[in-house]
Amino acid sequence: MRAGDAAGRVERFTARLAEVTVHGRDAVTVVHGESARLLSALNDAAERDAPRLAREIGGQLDALFEGELRGASAAGIERQGRERLNALAVAAAETWRQHRREAIEHGLAALDARLTAGLTTDLDVLRDSAAELLGLDLIVPEPEGRLAESRRFFYTAGGEPGQTGLLAGAVRRRLPSGAVLPRRP
Repeated sequence: MRAGDAAGRVERFTARLAEVTVHGRDAVTVVHGESARLLSALNDAAERDAPRLAREIGGQLDALFEGELRGASAAGIERQGRERLNALAVAAAETWRQHRREAIEHGLAALDARLTAGLTTDLDVLRDSAAELLGLDLIVPEPEGRLAESRRFFYTAGGEPGQTGLLAGAVRRRLPSGAVLPRRP
């Protein structure tokens, strides 16, 4: 191979390599944009769904107070009410979280498929160019892996009440048994 011909081939391969590099950077930009969009959608869903979930949990607590806890002591109502509220809130949050997780995973899987197909095509062209222009066989392993769910995720629903909660509990326990507190709107 003549020196001028070899330099031309190397130059053409370098240009194709630069194109693939630009496509790879574009893919990273798309990933960041889609991640931001999915986070925004998650935040919007949380804001939209929080009032509905609060109403549902409130309705379940109202039924508990009117039914099972109707004749319970103030201390029993406080203890069992808190336990039930924690259980209901955690169950609702976990159901909501699972639903949102599935939506996010679906969005990420679609993005991954689209970008992987494009980058695989680019790498195939690059391999072919290396073979044609330089007489080289390039071996590029397929990317592997998925996003792993954090194992450190947990709910902190059963914590100790603060000063306001303790004061409210003391007031409730000392009210006469027939006294009814007004409900918050």
